[in-house]
Amino acid sequence: MLAAVGVLVGVTYVCWNVFWLVQGRVPPALFRAITGYPAPTTGGTRGLTLLLAGDWRESLRANR
Repeated sequence: MLAAVGVLVGVTYVCWNVFWLVQGRVPPALFRAITGYPAPTTGGTRGLTLLLAGDWRESLRANR
């Protein structure tokens, strides 16, 4: 059952991105489109980069 849900989520994600990319647009975040809230990982890469550079305050601002 869990594997089927995982496959369904994966297929939905791929179809979502292909839909927008075929139109020549950057796909919006699926999580935000469904819930209206930013994804929990939004700003994660930027926050980690800032943290590794030693700027922990900006890191927290980028990804609370």
